[in-house]
Amino acid sequence: MDGGQRARLGEIMRAARTYSDSLVRLYDELDIMQSYAGSPDYLLARLVVAELVGGVALPAWDGPSVGVLGPEGQPILVFTTDMRDGFRRFVYMSYGRRDEDWLALVVFNRGAPVAAHIVPADRVPAVTEAFRDVRQRHSAGMGLSLYSHCDFLLDALKAEVLGVRTYSLEASDEGGA
Repeated sequence: MDGGQRARLGEIMRAARTYSDSLVRLYDELDIMQSYAGSPDYLLARLVVAELVGGVALPAWDGPSVGVLGPEGQPILVFTTDMRDGFRRFVYMSYGRRDEDWLALVVFNRGAPVAAHIVPADRVPAVTEAFRDVRQRHSAGMGLSLYSHCDFLLDALKAEVLGVRTYSLEASDEGGA
């Protein structure tokens, strides 16, 4: 290992320690066990969706999965996407026949949750059809994505009529708003 590699490895290890310390502070602040670990955005997404629906976040999944049970035990499949680099980190949530009752897309901007969209699973085909441009940008099928987030904000009434629940999270950390 040359000096440049050694220096870069040192940077990576310092960043990893800072990251690890931040996660431990997050777990302590939210009073949750580390069994909820995994990707921090999925952790936060599960916690946000559980709070919005009055449900329970399930522990430790590191990707799209049924991460929340609604107040009556309804399974909610949770996805995330991040606008950190424009549309670079792009998640296309494809819906097929599964056991979940709801789908949730939590949108982050530079690592902070800014919006959540929660859709009854049986409404995803209608939502996809109504926002046809979303489907045309991707392979055939039904799904939600960062583009869907933009479309839901631009045509909020259509989204609401179709059963999409949209929550702005940007003011939620300012004094409990």
